Amino acid sequence: MTDMRRWQTVLLMLLAAAAIYLGGEAAATLESPADPSFPSDIYAAFAVRAEQAACYLRPCGNRIAIYATRRSKEPTALTDIDLNTLRSADLAMVRRGIPVSGQSELLMLLEDLGS
Repeated sequence: MTDMRRWQTVLLMLLAAAAIYLGGEAAATLESPADPSFPSDIYAAFAVRAEQAACYLRPCGNRIAIYATRRSKEPTALTDIDLNTLRSADLAMVRRGIPVSGQSELLMLLEDLGS
């Protein structure tokens, strides 16, 4: 195999790997189909405050966790609230990420979700 042919093969393999990686990243950003149990009207009240959110409630493993931002990878705190104990509407909202405006709202939401 000539050097030029070898370089072409390597370049083609790199381009294919990049395309696969980018396709996976793009697919991860897509929103899941609408969940019929998702309370859109209730979530909309929280979503309007997303830009001013002090933190977010999202799942971590099988529990609710507190994250600094919507895209944070690691939680700042993990609660004792098991996802299996949530109503379907609450679970759907937590999976999407609930923006929380401050400490008093956080405490209120955690009390509501934990009861």
